[in-house]
Amino acid sequence: MNAINWPYEQKKFFSVNRFEELVYNKNKFIRMEKKKKKILKIFDVFLVFIASLFFCYFVFVAFSAITCNVVLNNKNRMEIRLEAELEGIKAKNKILMEDISNMIDKDYVKNVAYLRLSMFMPSEENIIYYDKTNVGYVRQYDTIR
Repeated sequence: MNAINWPYEQKKFFSVNRFEELVYNKNKFIRMEKKKKKILKIFDVFLVFIASLFFCYFVFVAFSAITCNVVLNNKNRMEIRLEAELEGIKAKNKILMEDISNMIDKDYVKNVAYLRLSMFMPSEENIIYYDKTNVGYVRQYDTIR
């Protein structure tokens, strides 16, 4: 009877080993799946980190662009205001230069002297002539008539 049951027992023996092997392979597969999940979690965290870095970079670039745009707009407004102020100063300067040139005009000076200041031309009696001497220091730009 022992000889008859031997192949059955042998099969049973191999099937237990096969079962243990299957259990071992299943555990190995489960461990590998856990490692994969762990790696995927780390990779997901890494991807989220990279995405957040790109988002922060995009926000920084957008903020910088907006800031530069605001600064440029302020500078353009200031430039326009200063150009308008410069035009006003140039117009005022032109008026003042015309006034100066009018004051140098002898006819204008005579009219102001006669009309505003009630001045008149001196007569021959009021004019005193003198001889020029080389004594003393006098700076003279033009000859006296």
